[in-house]
Amino acid sequence: MIYTITGSRDFAESEYKRVIMPTMKLLVENPRVSCIYFGGARGVDTKALLAALNFRKDPTLKFVVVVPYTVEDQPPETHEVTRLADEVVELNFRGKMQYIPALRKRNQYMVDRADKLLALSNGDKQSGTWQAIRMAHKQDKPVQIVDIRVK
Repeated sequence: MIYTITGSRDFAESEYKRVIMPTMKLLVENPRVSCIYFGGARGVDTKALLAALNFRKDPTLKFVVVVPYTVEDQPPETHEVTRLADEVVELNFRGKMQYIPALRKRNQYMVDRADKLLALSNGDKQSGTWQAIRMAHKQDKPVQIVDIRVK
């Protein structure tokens, strides 16, 4: 089974230990999961990848980070963690589209490849997280929403 992780950029730091770590532990330890896609942005994307890396014991479980442009175009605080993934997909939309449409295309890329979407959301229905949720629903893919608190 292939998962895509989507999540809020802003959340309370306490949510890493309270929600993100235990959620990723359960996912990573599920023997049916073969691959997990992450968005490579600051916030949940990077924190979820960090937690997943911490809990991975199965070397065949693959972690893929997808970025709309290149890793270097992402926030500097994400670079080191992103490079720890098994694969980084740089969609390289620079010069082809503005940032927000590029993020939508990135989300669509990840949802298209997933069997299930895991959304760690602060409840902002205008966010890219909820955009990915709507994309998954349109494809009749299961969505698990886990609430995280805002700062």
